[in-house]
Amino acid sequence: MQQRDYVLELIRRAVQFITEAMGLAKNDEVQQAKNQLNRAAIQLVGIDLDSAEELSIASVRMMFVGVQGFDVARCMVLGNLLKERADLEENGNRQQEMYKKARLLLIDAGNASADPLPINMLQALADISDLQELPSKIQQWIVDMEADFGHEAEEG
Repeated sequence: MQQRDYVLELIRRAVQFITEAMGLAKNDEVQQAKNQLNRAAIQLVGIDLDSAEELSIASVRMMFVGVQGFDVARCMVLGNLLKERADLEENGNRQQEMYKKARLLLIDAGNASADPLPINMLQALADISDLQELPSKIQQWIVDMEADFGHEAEEG
């Protein structure tokens, strides 16, 4: 139960940071939005986004391996923060590289998780991935999520 509480709290805090960053970006305060996402990465994951971007994917993955195994929550949050940061990037090549790293981290989190990833993380992954390129269990989670959303939209 403590692990689940840790994951939920980390995700809640990440969503808070992302929501604030999106508000800044909507007000044409893009640099402040990028700074907000960077603060989130430092506080929640322990690395700034520029460093995460510069490190190899293998080095970033090693950050999440500890005595108690792979830290799915931190990996998932960093993947989502990188995706959000890439959304704000104007340099197309840099943006694509950030999306690629975000996708790999979210896939790692999904592969290491026994439970489906949270909806916002699945949506982030669906936004930057070709469904057919994802592992089958993650494909199924996204299909289920989209079916649930479609069903809720019809009811609402």
